[in-house]
Amino acid sequence: MKTKNSYKDMSLYLKSQLVRATPCSKGKFLSITGKTHINTNIDLEENGYHVIYSDGYESWCPKKSFEKTSRIIKSNDKELIFNW
Repeated sequence: MKTKNSYKDMSLYLKSQLVRATPCSKGKFLSITGKTHINTNIDLEENGYHVIYSDGYESWCPKKSFEKTSRIIKSNDKELIFNW
């Protein structure tokens, strides 16, 4: 098991990116995308978000993790973003 000391030589990064996302259960995400999951003991009803990145990559993120790290852009803020 790694300890905090294992990371002492690593630099810290703050990452920010625009994504499109919608609330979606894990099972619905797998059904929509046709992706499979190697863990057969997953909770298909778990709440989360279907996320699409600017390069077209699609993933699923648990609700708690997504909402902790993401903020919705309101319609009046969209004019600040170009080419999205």
